[in-house]
Amino acid sequence: MTPTDPVGNYGIKLVFSDGHDTGIYDWEYPYRLGVDQARLWQTYLERLEAAGHQRQG
Repeated sequence: MTPTDPVGNYGIKLVFSDGHDTGIYDWEYPYRLGVDQARLWQTYLERLEAAGHQRQG
């Protein structure tokens, strides 16, 4: 991820390095991503493998 843009007092707009920047998220969302990062990453890898894919790069 790259910078965030505040949206009023209630949220942020995340801007990802691949250019994806749709959606406005409450402040709790990035907090949950950080707190649950290890579990979320493991779930992602498991789902990727179950679908017959693997990460590149």
